[in-house]
Amino acid sequence: MIESGYPNFVSDTFNALFAPTGTPPEIIAALVKESRAAFTKPEAREQARKAGFEIVAGAPEQLAARVAAEVPAVRDLVAKAGIKTE
Repeated sequence: MIESGYPNFVSDTFNALFAPTGTPPEIIAALVKESRAAFTKPEAREQARKAGFEIVAGAPEQLAARVAAEVPAVRDLVAKAGIKTE
């Protein structure tokens, strides 16, 4: 895409674990702790690498910031492309 004239083009995907709004902080903390523990296992890291993924295991605040930044950008792209939601 950069070679096609889009100098700032970025394309990536990500997978994340989400909990329902209002989930108690202690439950979120437990989910973060246990998912991070799972992602530190060599076999999990190797499977992710083979699938082309990089495990980040960031903080919930980092995920919230990413989602907050990406939703408006995607919304704008959908509007510019004239894509209609169903």
